Amino acid sequence: MVKIERFQTDSALVGYFGIFPEETDTSGTNRDGTPKLGISFRMSKKGNDLVRRLLYTAAQSAAKHNPAVRGLFARQAAMGKPYNVIIGHCMAKLLRQVYAVWTKDEDFDREFETNEKQAKEKEKAVGSSVVEPQSKEVTTTDSKVIESKLNGKRPPINFAAFKSQLLIAEVLRSHNWKEGTSQGQQLRGPCPIHKGDDNDRTFAVHVGKNTYCCHSCQSKGNALDLLIAIVRSIAP
Repeated sequence: MVKIERFQTDSALVGYFGIFPEETDTSGTNRDGTPKLGISFRMSKKGNDLVRRLLYTAAQSAAKHNPAVRGLFARQAAMGKPYNVIIGHCMAKLLRQVYAVWTKDEDFDREFETNEKQAKEKEKAVGSSVVEPQSKEVTTTDSKVIESKLNGKRPPINFAAFKSQLLIAEVLRSHNWKEGTSQGQQLRGPCPIHKGDDNDRTFAVHVGKNTYCCHSCQSKGNALDLLIAIVRSIAP
């Protein structure tokens, strides 16, 4: 995303990652000779495929532990929707939560939607209407509170610092990389991306610079680039 200001609405963010159904033409016949319906829907292929896979896994977890997503999953399941369709709705819900938290610059509140729903039901029950608060004089205390809130606003995410905290040695260790030879901070061995054999030495790592390169598959970059490349190579 880089900056949330790039997206005017939460729907724009959902669309950016392609979490929406697209109409596909399925004219013709099935293997058993029966005619196809002609039109079907599948999730769009727009967006970063790695992010979509990670978001899919996150939605599966959120369906168990995130109250709002769990409720959405239950409602969709009660309607008889297929599992993948339900997870697609959960993925979109997660992105909308991300948009709300980031734009409002607030911590995630697990019970936000539950509390909001209860407040609306209570307001409807008593027949109350929204009343504009009367204006009041801004006092010195009010100014201090406002100033305190402004000073306490989160700074922008430092992506350079994030990358520097991800060590390439830890990435390799977590994927059981077998080191072949070493010379100081430079390591060589089989490539964890294109799966070279144990005698392969085309994959080189510089621990001090937190970088890598492979002379066979031409992959190179920092620790985050390596992690993404490995995940893509093992993804189904």
